[in-house]
Amino acid sequence: MEKRILLVLCCILLAVTQLFAQSRTITGTVTAKEDGLPLPGVTVKVKGTSAGTQTGVNGKFSLNAPPNAILLFSFIGYTTQDVHAGAGNELNVVLVSSSKGLNEVIVTALGISRQQKSLGYAAQAVKGDDLTVTKQSDLNTALAGKIAGVQVLGGSGAKFGTSTIRIRGVNSLSGGNPIYIVNGVVTDPNAVNNDDIESLTVLKGPAATALYGQRASEGAVVITLKKGVDKGVGVSFNQSTTFEKVYQLPAYQNEYGGGTSINWNTYTYQPGVSPTTNANFNGVKYYNYGVDESWGPKLDGTLYAPWYFWDPTNPGYGKLKPFVAQPNNVRDFYNTGVTYNTNAAFSKAADNYNFRVSYTNI
Repeated sequence: MEKRILLVLCCILLAVTQLFAQSRTITGTVTAKEDGLPLPGVTVKVKGTSAGTQTGVNGKFSLNAPPNAILLFSFIGYTTQDVHAGAGNELNVVLVSSSKGLNEVIVTALGISRQQKSLGYAAQAVKGDDLTVTKQSDLNTALAGKIAGVQVLGGSGAKFGTSTIRIRGVNSLSGGNPIYIVNGVVTDPNAVNNDDIESLTVLKGPAATALYGQRASEGAVVITLKKGVDKGVGVSFNQSTTFEKVYQLPAYQNEYGGGTSINWNTYTYQPGVSPTTNANFNGVKYYNYGVDESWGPKLDGTLYAPWYFWDPTNPGYGKLKPFVAQPNNVRDFYNTGVTYNTNAAFSKAADNYNFRVSYTNI
């Protein structure tokens, strides 16, 4: 009996020894294909097991795995890769960015990136490149039509007149504006240059208040700015010219002129009462200049005395004018607006730092 127990213990010890002999430590570095920089926080797991680790700030990892194991490398915004460990002890992996994955990534409070489907509140993201397609200088106007449930209210027609937005589902009776978070800091949206935006996320649920406090009770617009990502010095330059013109005006009637009666007023010269200079104006037709209603005489070309007809200092003094419609008066009031937008940006990145500086002239 003792011999059998001793034999079983020897077999178990031999199996454990063989298991430890087969397992070995695999080390390596995970980098991004686009810029070659190390990727921190990449999840590395042995396929089919619970064993795993994450890369450090320098992109390096260390993991115990058996020979010919398959390692899974996954990271937000990058395509998950299955890599055969082989018989070696060193394994360097290059991850490729996934545009599909980026579309589903949301930047929440404190700069934390999470999958959109994992959020407990409504959020929609827009890429920075989509905001600059129309070359709008105003951020809110650039958002028009790009996010469901966001209403853009136009600003004044003056140059640099800014618009406002309302987020459906979180409006109060006072109709307050959402707050704008730029790289974690509450910022005036007028200070944001659209060419500097990497991504933009609109938080539309009540949880925006939980993330950013009472100031976000009307919603929050979270903006992430671009940064230097390529090694060496990068330079970008773009220039655009925008023409703005009135698209549609209210319909105006062009059949009747100013006044409150279809009948003309007729001037009667009164000697001793009227100025002697008006003696030749007897019988001249005119309408009531003091009203702005358009229920006056018909615009049929009748010669009449405009308001300046009676002013001796006016070049039109004593000159009759045909009473005809001026259908383009309102449209001619507006000029074609021209906006020149020039942007230049300089960026640099290395292993330990990155920066980006931009200048915009409008």
